[in-house]
Amino acid sequence: MSENKKLSDSLPKLGRRRLIKGAVGAAPLLITLASRPAWGGNICWSGIQSGNVSGQRNEECVGGRTPGYYKVNVLPHGGDPGWPTYDPLQGISIDHGCNQVHTNGTIKKPCKTLFSDPNATDVPGTKLGELFYSAPSNLRDYTLMQILHQYEPTFAFHAVATYFNALNFTDFIFRPDQALAIINDIFAMGYHTDSRGTIWTEEQMKDMFDSSNNAR
Repeated sequence: MSENKKLSDSLPKLGRRRLIKGAVGAAPLLITLASRPAWGGNICWSGIQSGNVSGQRNEECVGGRTPGYYKVNVLPHGGDPGWPTYDPLQGISIDHGCNQVHTNGTIKKPCKTLFSDPNATDVPGTKLGELFYSAPSNLRDYTLMQILHQYEPTFAFHAVATYFNALNFTDFIFRPDQALAIINDIFAMGYHTDSRGTIWTEEQMKDMFDSSNNAR
């Protein structure tokens, strides 16, 4: 029995299985995926890479907050996180771009209106291309807030929240370096090859991000 077959059999919570052909001419690989995989915080990404996916709960790895959470919650409040303000992995600051914030850490209506306006120009805040160097040319000059308000449910929409979760929570399913590498690969090539040689397409990884961001 191949390693990929063993991996798929040990991940019943991730939903239906599909046989796909690897990118750039690679041999077909059996991977486990679902439109909305029920991760449930059981398995770390590093556990999947090592083959440690026996189904036993890993208490060190849990899910994070959704993109919808981060599109309105920018400052910490009552034990809940806001946006990470600094990315130590890349040495850059992260700015949500809203100068009107409620005392509970959520943005006010004028900011929501600005970020949701597809015709708005000179919108303040960190841009997608500043955080992810391989962001596509048609999206790289949009701010992270514009992505969260205008590009649901794209891969970029889920990628922003996944990276924020990785920076905010030390027990998140993905470490910051893992999330960053996956996101940049998907943006650049449309797929990510993990350490076991399994190829994850943009749609499959978007589903994985979606599941991990809905588990906390």
